Amino acid sequence: MTLQVLTKNDENAPVGDQDSDPPAKSLFHIGWEHQERGCYADTAESYKRQLDLDLIDYGPDSFLVAWDLHELARVNCDMGCYQEAKWLHERSLALFEDRFGSDSVEWATSLHELARVYADTGHYATAEMSFLRVYLILERKVGAEDGATVTALHELARVYSHTGRYVEAELCFKRVLVVLQASVGPDHIWVAIALSNLAGVYENTGRSVEAKMASEHARSILEAGLDPGHPWIGLAILNLAIVACGMEKDYEAEKLFEAAFRLLSVRLSARHPFIGRLLVHRGKLRAAQGRRQNAIEDFENAIAIFREAGVLPQQRLFRIAQAEKSQLA
Repeated sequence: MTLQVLTKNDENAPVGDQDSDPPAKSLFHIGWEHQERGCYADTAESYKRQLDLDLIDYGPDSFLVAWDLHELARVNCDMGCYQEAKWLHERSLALFEDRFGSDSVEWATSLHELARVYADTGHYATAEMSFLRVYLILERKVGAEDGATVTALHELARVYSHTGRYVEAELCFKRVLVVLQASVGPDHIWVAIALSNLAGVYENTGRSVEAKMASEHARSILEAGLDPGHPWIGLAILNLAIVACGMEKDYEAEKLFEAAFRLLSVRLSARHPFIGRLLVHRGKLRAAQGRRQNAIEDFENAIAIFREAGVLPQQRLFRIAQAEKSQLA
């Protein structure tokens, strides 16, 4: 899970020209309401319609169109449509650079979201350099404790975690938590996301008890603050399933995998990379149980999902799925 950086909907978002203020109930805001519930397909449809209108009203080089592209790209990333997201982000980034320069908050905000695509598709070196550049720009421009700066640090920590640099990841996640708990409160959704990702570090470093505590805390915050069918709740349940596997609680893990799959498949495509992540971990559990054929099917389906999404073979879960399948073949 990723934190959300500044958006056109935020009251503190960069303003630019007077024409950057959308109507109170624009299609963009309708899309935002869908996104808050985790209904990403409906969000994308609203954003596309808003983009079409803004292109007609303001032209292809306007600030508002740049934000429309940015937000449409972001929701495509959330849907696992990485190639489309990358193309849209690159267009948005170019508009922000032309308008504000490559040392601006607006440009850094756009680069941040493009870096998310790099990270999710396994371009870890490029993602790390991009997030670090974003962090340094935002730290200088808006301060180290601003929400956008903290978000960049959080995403940098995710890259460290994906590449096995767990000490660095843990330090960054804990710093993020300190700032967020002080600025938005201990029960905020952003705190839950950071806790969930910190739990992954604990799990990958053999601290299953700490991982379970952090994951359960994250789930409770998300369930209290989000629509019951939101995909982030499904991801929190998936994290608990992974922790249960690490604690050798197979029956509990199976039930949690089932619950996570039900939640994720309702709002997301059955071919979403989050489902691929679930299949990799469920496949590992089934392999450990001696259910060889079931495990192979999970790994094959996960690999197919990652390929369809444009994920590189060196991406961590893709690599694990290929290695596990090879051992069972």
